[in-house]
Amino acid sequence: YGFYAPEPDGSGGEQRWAERRAVAVVQAPTRWVELTISVDYLNFVTRPVEAKVWRDGELVVDTQLTSMQPVTKYIPIPQNEKWVVLETWVSRTLYPPDFGVADDRELGLLIRWRFVDSPRLAAT
Repeated sequence: YGFYAPEPDGSGGEQRWAERRAVAVVQAPTRWVELTISVDYLNFVTRPVEAKVWRDGELVVDTQLTSMQPVTKYIPIPQNEKWVVLETWVSRTLYPPDFGVADDRELGLLIRWRFVDSPRLAAT
């Protein structure tokens, strides 16, 4: 619940908007999930946005978003787990109609999950 339909992410994958709180049960075909979160630029104009993500009840992302720069984390999936629960929370959402945009969704986090074989090393 709390997630909107997937949208193209510009790189051949999918991303989706989440409300203030959202939960999804997703199939885990590999042992790692690449999780990327961000917010709309209108959401952090006045102050940072707090964001949290849990995997199977374990807090795996606890961050402040201060720009449109996405935050990506590689989250391990426990061995033999075929499904995982991803839960998100964000401290502030926005309503596009408040800014003259014809979109009746409550926009919190923009999130993408992609299952990968292993985490990539971060560029230095």
